[in-house]
Amino acid sequence: MIAVDPILDFLNICVWTGVLEGEQPVSVVIVADSSSGKSAMLQKLQCPITIFQTDMTTRDLSEIMKDKDKRIILLSDMQAIFSHKSTVVGTTTQALRNLLEEGIWNDPFTGASAKRRFGMISGIPPVEFNRVNKIFVSGGLDTRFLVFQYTYKKGTISAIHDFIEHGRDANPKEHEPMVNLPEDGEFRKVRLSRSIARKCRNLAAALKRDDIGLRVHHQIRRLVMAAAARAGRRQAALKDYELIESYSDFLDPRLEQKVSI
Repeated sequence: MIAVDPILDFLNICVWTGVLEGEQPVSVVIVADSSSGKSAMLQKLQCPITIFQTDMTTRDLSEIMKDKDKRIILLSDMQAIFSHKSTVVGTTTQALRNLLEEGIWNDPFTGASAKRRFGMISGIPPVEFNRVNKIFVSGGLDTRFLVFQYTYKKGTISAIHDFIEHGRDANPKEHEPMVNLPEDGEFRKVRLSRSIARKCRNLAAALKRDDIGLRVHHQIRRLVMAAAARAGRRQAALKDYELIESYSDFLDPRLEQKVSI
């Protein structure tokens, strides 16, 4: 994979939100063109607390909820949610609205008693994202996700074609961001100082996709704490905040041009 290390690192931090004590895992939808590596990157995020899926209905959610170790769903293509008949789409999106925030108290397929909360990381092409946006926005499903957008530079596209032609990367290297995914589901308690908490609030205000911005405020705080947890710290440092801030252009809804890698 070429030029995607910054994206892999951000997604790695998202997975680490799944081991924060008392916190909801962050959910992200990656909006990028077809053949831009979204599904391949999600497969690299597999670890004890994640589960990779290619389809998503209430039946799938029911099966996932049976595994007590899983906390983050890696859905290869978000279009899978919307490809079913309207009644299935409706029940699935309703279940996701609960599962990704307040929590779900009954199995959405069997009705059995259950208490689970999850995060989700998925991808979708821009054209399809715009097509399903009305459903995505309805009921606040959209604000449960951070929207991470990028495009490839011409040079990156050329490098990928070189790789296809020659069968190797001109500058091969190990993708370090995937080396240190959580090895277990042990929860970590991480604190934010007042100064870093204020920085998180200010960054969230710039990235909000609705008038209130409460969800993105929580999400930014969790990402900063997750960066600290990954580094083995119990209190977030300024560099943890600065790392998350460095990815903010990928998340900024005000930018007319997507970030190119």
